[in-house]
Amino acid sequence: MADVVGRWFDSGSKRLHLVDLDGALEGHAVNSELLCQIAFRFPNLSMQVSGGIRTLVDIEKYLKAGFNYVVLATKVFEDPEFVLKASLAFPGQIMVSIDAKDGKILLDGRTKQTEVDVINLAVSVDQPSIAGLIYSDTSSLVQGINIDAVAQLASLVTIPVIASCGIEDMDDIRALYAESHKGIVGIISASPLIPDDTQSKCSLDLLEAQAYCDEFED
Repeated sequence: MADVVGRWFDSGSKRLHLVDLDGALEGHAVNSELLCQIAFRFPNLSMQVSGGIRTLVDIEKYLKAGFNYVVLATKVFEDPEFVLKASLAFPGQIMVSIDAKDGKILLDGRTKQTEVDVINLAVSVDQPSIAGLIYSDTSSLVQGINIDAVAQLASLVTIPVIASCGIEDMDDIRALYAESHKGIVGIISASPLIPDDTQSKCSLDLLEAQAYCDEFED
């Protein structure tokens, strides 16, 4: 895993999102030692981490290891008061992640759909101490990323929103950037990191996408 991170760091990537997938499934940190080693190895690369993070101790461990942000996902649904408590303890370093389908919250690795409205949950954690909101919304009517849903949510909260999942090509990047004035500040895409994934429909070149966004920042 460190070799993959190094490859993208050497290629000019500015920020990486790392996930303890085992931790997310089991409900507690499983690969934290490995992830902390990676953060320590690349101190000049901005990183955020998620998966199985349930306590203030978990959060402090990752931040001390060098992660810039810790992402809370399940806790946002189960215990939003804890999320706010954590954000006050570590202001500007806590992000929240919300997965949804057709506007309803998804849990357990996006395998379980609830009847909880995503906007109500997002608004409940819309506080200045939160660094940002990572949002994924799939739709029965939209193939790939649901850009309209991301843009709508971004316009309804004050914290920055990062779009996640379903991004396939530069057309998605351009469409999301066109909505950036609503509060969309970034995009997470996993497929370009898995070049041998023949099941992926993603043709996105991550560095091309980064260069496109950088052009407007200059």
